Amino acid sequence: MNNGLKTYFLSLLIGTPIIVGTMLLRPFWHSEWGPSTFVLICWMALSLYLGWGGKGKPYSLRFGLIAGSAITLYAVMTFLITKYTGINMYIGMIPFFLLVYVSTKSKIVKDRIREVNPDEGD
Repeated sequence: MNNGLKTYFLSLLIGTPIIVGTMLLRPFWHSEWGPSTFVLICWMALSLYLGWGGKGKPYSLRFGLIAGSAITLYAVMTFLITKYTGINMYIGMIPFFLLVYVSTKSKIVKDRIREVNPDEGD
């Protein structure tokens, strides 16, 4: 089977229950627990996805948690700042860039690239 066709069917297999679930559980997503649950699901999914190095590559829980937390924190800060203060949404980028800066200074990104692709070091 064609690789693109496999990806399409996998996306369809995963995407359809998500769309149906969001339509059926619409009152829940608008309730008090909806946004918090959405953020938790996004954080877990991003951490798993970003920590995965690829087929046959090592999995890095540390990198996944750091990168997933940075993106999720950016999303939460942008939502909270925009909703409750009315300030421009670009202010929410400050924690994201701060965590990107800290991760580059700690060389975690370079180590992860070197770990996943040994040919592309430095």
